[in-house]
Amino acid sequence: SSGINAEYGVVQGACRDSEVCIGIRSCDSALQRLQQAKATVDATEKARIIGDLRTKVCGLKSERTVCCEDGSPSGKSISSSATTGKRKIGSFVELWHDVAGDVFALDDETILIENFVYDGQGPDAFFLAGTSGRPSKSGQVVLPYPNKEKTFSYTDKDIPILGRFRGDQDIVLKMPPGRKVSDLKWLSVWCRDFVVDFGHATYDN
Repeated sequence: SSGINAEYGVVQGACRDSEVCIGIRSCDSALQRLQQAKATVDATEKARIIGDLRTKVCGLKSERTVCCEDGSPSGKSISSSATTGKRKIGSFVELWHDVAGDVFALDDETILIENFVYDGQGPDAFFLAGTSGRPSKSGQVVLPYPNKEKTFSYTDKDIPILGRFRGDQDIVLKMPPGRKVSDLKWLSVWCRDFVVDFGHATYDN
């Protein structure tokens, strides 16, 4: 029987009280995670998302069921994921270093930048966002790329610095805990060393 348990992995009943074991196609949050995995070209990030989804498997593998947080197996959750799964919130306005790209919200924790362009010439550039005003060093939200499992403040020395992007790559940014995409007013490619905005998108929300 141990072989059978190993084959089928997690058995039904492993879900938390707030979750329901339903088919993956009926789970809005799982579908959005799959969409994020398809959107990212960063192999580490893709593997992390797939790994997260695997931890949600419940029941028999052949049933393709997952522990779903929203627990709503109605058709509404699937149709809403098609409309709310990806919403355009703005495009980058280039000021320096060829910055360009279209910015979308995948959900309230995830930003997708399609066709991102940046020449990589800034010595200390990263994604910085703010909940008020215009792009400035007072932006409260550092969005590291690649994504790191920690929350950065503006003065942290280990924020990943952006390299060169040629427009053939989509960028997935994760909001830090307690922050929502819908709270943001702007997103900037910000150079801390020169205290300058290389280019920004202001949100149409």
